[in-house]
Amino acid sequence: MTVIVDTTAWYAYFVVKDLFHHEAIGYFQTKPQLITTNIVFEETLALIHHRQGKRVAVAASKNIHEICGANLRYIS
Repeated sequence: MTVIVDTTAWYAYFVVKDLFHHEAIGYFQTKPQLITTNIVFEETLALIHHRQGKRVAVAASKNIHEICGANLRYIS
């Protein structure tokens, strides 16, 4: 199954205090093929940086690349 991941799902995955964190972790552990876009990527990092700080945003950046790999799609 291929899933397009939006900012809300990424935020829930990376932020332990998010209401849907456990659900996001559980879903991502089912290992669906994930796709996200550069715009969602940038929006997610900006939101995490604003709410959680630079350290968490940098860690999330590295993890999104590892999780999605080549499935980070660039749109204009």
